Amino acid sequence: MKKIVIIVVIIGLMTLWYKKIVVVAMIVGGFFIAPEASQILSHYCFGDGDTLYLDSSYLKTSPVVVSAATGLKVGGKINKVTLIQSRDWRLSYAINGFTLKRTKNGYVIQQWIDFDKTGEIPTNIKFWVFPVFPVPDAIVHTFDCTPFWVICEFKSLK
Repeated sequence: MKKIVIIVVIIGLMTLWYKKIVVVAMIVGGFFIAPEASQILSHYCFGDGDTLYLDSSYLKTSPVVVSAATGLKVGGKINKVTLIQSRDWRLSYAINGFTLKRTKNGYVIQQWIDFDKTGEIPTNIKFWVFPVFPVPDAIVHTFDCTPFWVICEFKSLK
């Protein structure tokens, strides 16, 4: 009887908290697959709205960033760099629709992070050989999220 009660309680808690469990799993799993996305998601769900500065080691080598930045002159700016997820899964989990500027000191990427609340905009998740499946961006609002700016600065590409 005790085992049945424990199982029912666990199932009940998972049903009540499944969105929280999914979001925390994306943060933890993302740490290994897409650390930039993990940082952004964690900061959005648990942060205070302060600007988040990302490490540039991956972003400056992203094929999408390199392609967009190639030929950009000092003072130049692309207001909205968007991408198809399959071009760079790791980048797409972190930022999409970002601004890219070329300065005398290098490059600056920035984006206002404020996830969709309607449930109409999904992020497609791809796990190695498993099929791609959509997760509504609005799932993160199971937490009391705070929008913020994310910025990444680097001197040169690659």
